[in-house]
Amino acid sequence: MCFSLEQSAAFTGVGFLTAALMHLFKRPPKYVVLPAFLALMEALQTAQYLVIDDCSSKVNQLLTFLGMVHIAFQPLAVNFFLFTRPHPVVLGKLTPPLTYPAITKVIMRLCQAAAVLLLVKLAPAFVALLDAQQLLADALAPHLPARVLSALLTNTCADPEMMCGAKLCSLAGKYHIAWIAPQMGTGYYVPSIFVHFFAMFGPSVLFGSTYHRLIMLLVFVSGPLMSEWLVWRGGQAVRRLEVAGIWCLFSSAQALSIPGAHAVPVMANGR
Repeated sequence: MCFSLEQSAAFTGVGFLTAALMHLFKRPPKYVVLPAFLALMEALQTAQYLVIDDCSSKVNQLLTFLGMVHIAFQPLAVNFFLFTRPHPVVLGKLTPPLTYPAITKVIMRLCQAAAVLLLVKLAPAFVALLDAQQLLADALAPHLPARVLSALLTNTCADPEMMCGAKLCSLAGKYHIAWIAPQMGTGYYVPSIFVHFFAMFGPSVLFGSTYHRLIMLLVFVSGPLMSEWLVWRGGQAVRRLEVAGIWCLFSSAQALSIPGAHAVPVMANGR
């Protein structure tokens, strides 16, 4: 593995330290929330290393599930940071953003909807965490078609969907932690993981300024794109299961750069 428990622990410390410093300097809440939120994922990964490969462990399963829940809310946390006040003064020198309260509300609702859709997709993982497949199957079988019941209780997603599999577990991957979770298969009523990509980057493209787009271009290149490049030779299975975890590791470094880039111009103008 290219990454380790020690590295995840270090990035956890970096993220929480950044949040603490933002709080110490009395920055607005968004400067504290984002690095703390991203550091929380690294704290989960640090704990996952302690029970790695033990798929029978409820601790392993719980930490895996919490990691997936964290992923669902990442676009909300990032766009809350980008689109709520105060805005950096550099925005005045670039294309003005659509920062009206109504636009911000639309973006937050979009990200909340994406989070709900991703959580619905994780229904089989929650059932697996509770070991409730048989109990729910017996209770719901008289009322639901077999196809619907299977989608709710068992893994029905397949390649190339990311992080899906029959068991709920964090495994030692080739490069980093591999996450596997039973998920509902993609269809008309259930989205793919693309909804995460759209909710993460779409608001800056649709409603943001040049500044927002440059920031999110940096996030894209230093996050998913770099993660894909690192695991490219590992094959499709490695890519599906490990890219998300590697991006989450890199996000702690992004937690330093993005609030820093945002906060310095604001502080320099006494806001």
